[in-house]
Amino acid sequence: VWTLGAHNADTQFGHTFGTDVGGMPVFYPDLTIAHTDQAAGKVGIGTAGPISKLSLGDQYADYRNRIALYESSTGTGFRGIGMSEPTTSSYGVAIWSDTSAAPTNTNMKMIVRDTGNVGIGTTNPGAYKLYVNGTTNLNGALTGTSATFSAKVGIGVAASTPTLLVKAHSNGWDGGINLTSADGTFVIKLHPENGTSYGL
Repeated sequence: VWTLGAHNADTQFGHTFGTDVGGMPVFYPDLTIAHTDQAAGKVGIGTAGPISKLSLGDQYADYRNRIALYESSTGTGFRGIGMSEPTTSSYGVAIWSDTSAAPTNTNMKMIVRDTGNVGIGTTNPGAYKLYVNGTTNLNGALTGTSATFSAKVGIGVAASTPTLLVKAHSNGWDGGINLTSADGTFVIKLHPENGTSYGL
C-alpha cells in the first residue's frame, strides 16, 4: 500500500516499511531507496542506519556505490564519483569521466587512496603523494627538497639525445646556467656566446 507520510513538516512519499532507530517510518519509494531517521534529519540510500546527513551505505570497496553527475540512458557513459578498489585492499575514492564507457573498478580517471596518495591517469600511485601518468604541464614554480628523473630531462626544450638538455632564453651572460655556493656567490657560470659557442 502506497501511503503519504509527514513528520515535522517533512513530507515523504513512499511505501511504509516499519520504523527506523528513531521510531519514525522508513520509506522505500522504489524498494531500494530508504529515507530513514527523520527525527535526526539523516537520509540513507542503500542503508537503514545512516550516520551522516546523507549516507550511501557501508560498501567502501564497491565501485557501484557511486554518485552520477551524468549517466547515459544506455549505461555506457558516466561522469561521477564513488568508492573503488582497483586492486586487492587498495581502497579509495575515484572520479570517472567518460562518455563512451561504463564505470568499472579500474577505468577511473583519478583516484585518492586511503593513504592520501593521488593517482591521475593511473589506479596505483604507489608510495607517491601525486602520481601523474601522462604528459604534465606546470604553469608556475615547482619547488621541493629533491627530485629524481628516470629518463631524459629538457629545460626550455624537449630533451632528445642528451640526458640533460637546457635551452637558454637568450644569448649572453643572462641566458646561462649558474652554479652558486651557499652564500649566493657565483662559482661557475656557463653561458651561450654568439649563439653558437659557450663560455665558461
